Amino acid sequence: MVLPVGERYGIPFLTQHFLTKQLGIFSKRKINPELVINYLSSIPEEYKFIHLHLNKFNFIESSKWKLATKFTYELDLIFTSKKLISKYSKTLRNFVNECEEKEFTVMKNLTPNDFLQFWNSHKATLPINKNSLRRILAKGIQYRICKIYGVYSKYNNLIASGIFFSFHKKTTLLITLTYHDEENYLPFIWMIHQFILEHAGTDLTLIFEPQDIRQKSGFSILSAITKRKLKTEELFKEFRAQTCGFPVIENRNVPFLFRFLKPFFLSKV
Repeated sequence: MVLPVGERYGIPFLTQHFLTKQLGIFSKRKINPELVINYLSSIPEEYKFIHLHLNKFNFIESSKWKLATKFTYELDLIFTSKKLISKYSKTLRNFVNECEEKEFTVMKNLTPNDFLQFWNSHKATLPINKNSLRRILAKGIQYRICKIYGVYSKYNNLIASGIFFSFHKKTTLLITLTYHDEENYLPFIWMIHQFILEHAGTDLTLIFEPQDIRQKSGFSILSAITKRKLKTEELFKEFRAQTCGFPVIENRNVPFLFRFLKPFFLSKV
């Protein structure tokens, strides 16, 4: 496990990087809690504040660590498109029909600059440096593990975009940006639906990660669906995605000053 080191005000700490959704010990052998605790105990004492997302095989119980659970949502695409769509909730099928009526179209090969221009055009706030993100996306596309989707209105305006990263037969929807209006969930739904249609019948799992991008002005990640008050977690369940928990740990013996600075640590890139 690589330690995600950060530093602010000359203080070193460990916290999750924006695009690193989960860390943890990985092995072909079975991982047990004792092994995880032993590893965490070996972290140098200079890191007074530690806040990490581990993977689902790294749950622990220890008085030295605060433990919370967050969730991802996984959808196996091995079934035919007809079978996958039949599992959609009635509400979701109605949403898909609305998307068809609105004549949305999807482009599956946007460039990093396309995504960044969309980001810039609405002054969205992402907790990552733009040049760093551009390099990551360019490398991902170069090695064919990244695709950037864009959803266009019938007037050919880009209204939503999503970044998919693939690795070992799993594709994760890491970032989704959409223009903030009454029906901003619709292009988001249409993009996922088109991805499912494209990859149905393959040995691939689509993973929806919790979205944590801050919003500014009228531009937002779907941290909450506006018009119908449907949270993204609920939306993923409408696709009949399976809920998978993973542990979030934080050290208990945090000096008072570090507790005060916690929001600054967690907002680092």
